[in-house]
Amino acid sequence: MNCMQKLAEIFIVKQTDVDRLAFAFSMKMQIAVTGETLSKIVVANRASGRCTPCASHDYCDAAEVMREAWESLWTEPFDWDNALVEAAWRKARQNEFGF
Repeated sequence: MNCMQKLAEIFIVKQTDVDRLAFAFSMKMQIAVTGETLSKIVVANRASGRCTPCASHDYCDAAEVMREAWESLWTEPFDWDNALVEAAWRKARQNEFGF
């Protein structure tokens, strides 16, 4: 396997992990808050733009929800300083938590 193939394999695995974590986080958010609250979060996120913190923090302990999503998928310790967590959060927000 050449270097480019290895990089492509790493990217594909990481992208899949982003999708998995974003989905798990979205499902956990749907459980953590009511449909009405999730709707408020989505509306607030749309209004605020992409560069602001996610409005989910105003309605629940979204960091705890993300940690639970992580732990539902992996045994490695949860780490906020992880590009995967940040990418999954962005993706879940972009996909409006599947709402």
